[in-house]
Amino acid sequence: MRLLSLLAFAILSFSSYADVLVENAYARATPPGAINSAAFMTIHNDGAEAIKLVSASSSAADVVELHNHEHHMGVMRMRQVDAIDVAGHGSTELKPGGLHVMLLGLKEPLREGMHIKVDLRFSNGATQFLSIPVKNLMAEHGMNHSGGMKDKNRWHEDGFKRRSIPTRLVNHLKLIKARLKRAFLCSNPYS
Repeated sequence: MRLLSLLAFAILSFSSYADVLVENAYARATPPGAINSAAFMTIHNDGAEAIKLVSASSSAADVVELHNHEHHMGVMRMRQVDAIDVAGHGSTELKPGGLHVMLLGLKEPLREGMHIKVDLRFSNGATQFLSIPVKNLMAEHGMNHSGGMKDKNRWHEDGFKRRSIPTRLVNHLKLIKARLKRAFLCSNPYS
């Protein structure tokens, strides 16, 4: 009877670990001088209960954190999060511009073609030990070999599309003009 109980416990424990599947994992290659990078992947939860990715570690970096990008007053900001939720019978995508695993203090530059080890720990006790490839996101997001753009959209090394500098400058100057105009109208004794 005791052996049967132990076997049942082992099967149930194994099934909770088998419920987590990680696929399409990769790390972003770093440009010269960069000391941080990020890892992206899709996490599938085949179990009925929701789980959380609660931590990650990697021998490639001094510190590994879970992060999210969020828009705050028109500015994209990166924030550390305590955990990443994965719904029961669902999946969560970690991708550029969203949730990701942040690799801080890289021990060496990440070059395309390398593989790094990343360990993921989940709230259900499951741990995934991954060896993930390093990919160059610049090549995937519109850069040709001559260094020029394939299209008029500008893609940056972190995978985010941004407006060109002149557009940003024009918008900034419009904001300054509006503030000066408002300040002048409020302080002008002749109006």
